[in-house]
Amino acid sequence: MKRENILELEGKIVEKEIFQEIFESEEVMNFQNCGASGLKKGYVWFIVTLIDSTEVNLYSAE
Repeated sequence: MKRENILELEGKIVEKEIFQEIFESEEVMNFQNCGASGLKKGYVWFIVTLIDSTEVNLYSAE
């Protein structure tokens, strides 16, 4: 997945298939599972760090 596409997902709830595409992207340097979200009840919060050190907050139902 391209950098621009990942940035567009900031703050969004992401489905498993999209999550996998992000995980496999060459633009991603690190994935951090931050646990249960305080903002989006029932979701897990993730911080995705891109290779330029930009951080993107994502949420997943898992």
